Amino acid sequence: MIAHPTEVLDGKELVALAAGPVLYLLGHNAFRLRMTGSLWKARVVSTALIITASAFGATLPALAIWAILVAILIPVVVIETRARVHGAPLIP
Repeated sequence: MIAHPTEVLDGKELVALAAGPVLYLLGHNAFRLRMTGSLWKARVVSTALIITASAFGATLPALAIWAILVAILIPVVVIETRARVHGAPLIP
């Protein structure tokens, strides 16, 4: 992705790009489910969106897919940061 941002990613490269955020979000959701019996809706939705966006990887350049993944993750970061700063519980 870094060397050729305008080229379309093949299957393995696309999986490598999307797998990190997906595994991170799934891991956090699994931990919360185990500890509290609930899930964070923002993380569940963002995981589904990342998987869906990855399906378009065969047609879009690598930089575009990366930008879409970042755009999906930014609201999750904002929601969780605001909740922690204000001491409010995270969205269940």
